[in-house]
Amino acid sequence: MLRRAVAPPGTRASDAGPVHQVCVRQTLSRAVAPEVVAKRLPQRALAEQRAPAAESKASRKRARSGKNPAAAHQASHPCGSLGEMTFLEKKSVQAEGVYQKKFDNFMEYVRKHKLQVDTLTALDRAATLYVNFLFFEGSDRSEATTVLAAIRFFREEVVRVSTSLKRASKALRGWRKMCPDKSRVPMPWMVAALVATCFAADGLLDMALYTVLVFVLYARPGEALRLTCQDVVPPSRMCQWWVIVLHPQEGEAASKTGMYDESLVLDNDKFAFVGPALRRMMRGKKAGDLLFNFSAAEFNVKFHGALNTYNLKRVGMVCSYQLRHGGASEGALSKARPLVEIQKRGRWTTLASVRRYENGGRAVEVFNRLSPHLQSVASRCADQIGKILSDGSRASRPPPDP
Repeated sequence: MLRRAVAPPGTRASDAGPVHQVCVRQTLSRAVAPEVVAKRLPQRALAEQRAPAAESKASRKRARSGKNPAAAHQASHPCGSLGEMTFLEKKSVQAEGVYQKKFDNFMEYVRKHKLQVDTLTALDRAATLYVNFLFFEGSDRSEATTVLAAIRFFREEVVRVSTSLKRASKALRGWRKMCPDKSRVPMPWMVAALVATCFAADGLLDMALYTVLVFVLYARPGEALRLTCQDVVPPSRMCQWWVIVLHPQEGEAASKTGMYDESLVLDNDKFAFVGPALRRMMRGKKAGDLLFNFSAAEFNVKFHGALNTYNLKRVGMVCSYQLRHGGASEGALSKARPLVEIQKRGRWTTLASVRRYENGGRAVEVFNRLSPHLQSVASRCADQIGKILSDGSRASRPPPDP
């Protein structure tokens, strides 16, 4: 049985600004999580609500050729480029640039040691030696995994790594047994609020909101940077929550796992301030404008500056990806979501990937390692960051450890 959701007090259709509104079915049963409700949303209806009229073939041609003129020229004039990898072949993987770099490093090792790679057997031997080289160089196992994936990408005769590069695969299994996987330490909510308040005090309200949004959505950092204003859907008479749509199909950019139109609902009352903060951020912007106007490199400079200011690297805080893991850990710790819903929201492919967040203990451990002074400062930041972001209140810079 379905019913019409009641809009929050004070919510009007005019509040949507440039953003198109969306209808979400809401069930009477409390057992159905908001992520599931959003997933049940008919994708065609969602696209019609969010996007303008369907693009014509001519407009798609102009857009694609404009973004990739060299690739378009190669496709129109194939003579002389038959041996090169085409644009779409390169786009068959998310990490095209990373693969090229890793493969080049492997080939440099091959040339330096005069190894043969002309046959599949010789290639397997060279790859096995290189995996051992990476191990004794102190590299992470993920680097070796990426190298083997890059070899498969650039060498067409490698059908599957496990069957075509048997010795290299065996070496990788040996590495896994000697060095089990290590997960990223989650960033506690109060620490994320501390970093966000530091940004706000410096006048970087957009970076402060981005920090909180990545945490709340369990988003990959790059995903949030690609959000446009039309990807942020405000509450309406049919849905009482804000909805964020990641990887809209019309953008022709899939997620890491190849998915489109992944809808996430901002339904946690603890972070109710995120909606008004988003509305404030979108004022004066058009539907197709980026929500955040800074690059990943620019954010990382400021982010690492904040980590250094508060000496957070000593407790394992080293990268923005820990916001994603921190959000999942907070969801488990506060009992806001069961583990299976944390998996769906974070879009992890297996439940085993999120089992580490089951009790949120790692986040508590990290917070307890902070000095009493910094714990107190971070706690105050968590209490204040909502007001700072939602109405633009002035923020004072949190004091570091004396």
